[in-house]
Amino acid sequence: MADTFRFDLKLAKPYWVSNLEETRWFLALQLQKTERDELNRLLAVCNATVEDYSQPPLYVSPGSTSQQSPKSNGRLRKLGDNNLNFLPRNGEVLDFSSFFHISIGWTLERPSSHVIDATNAIINDGASESLKKVPVKVDMIKVKVGNVVTSISLSPKAAEGKTIFGS
Repeated sequence: MADTFRFDLKLAKPYWVSNLEETRWFLALQLQKTERDELNRLLAVCNATVEDYSQPPLYVSPGSTSQQSPKSNGRLRKLGDNNLNFLPRNGEVLDFSSFFHISIGWTLERPSSHVIDATNAIINDGASESLKKVPVKVDMIKVKVGNVVTSISLSPKAAEGKTIFGS
């Protein structure tokens, strides 16, 4: 059986981003949007699930940094044969691709202009083109509820009529 639920990501470019309180700054590698849009679809099902439990979803709208959102009446769907085929009930999947990244370092203070300039030089010198060739294989996701982190495999067994959460 094929690995129907595993997927690959590609890196885009390095950049600096802060948390909402600006108490930590992260050196991140932005991710490219994939053809099947797995990350946006995964975010949609996660947000629909947390909203079902009256918890705030991760984002309001593309380009927003707010962490509150109107109810979408979303529900977790069982996975079908189409890799990560889950959507909120209304079928709407917004594009939050600009938020997706891998953090590779952090600091408690805003990076100096010298550090930011050095990061931008990597982009301007074309070195980030090499990053775009590095595949990032995704075969599991980690879910954090409170202080408990659970690893969930995106194994082919999910194609046997189970959700990604094993039921």
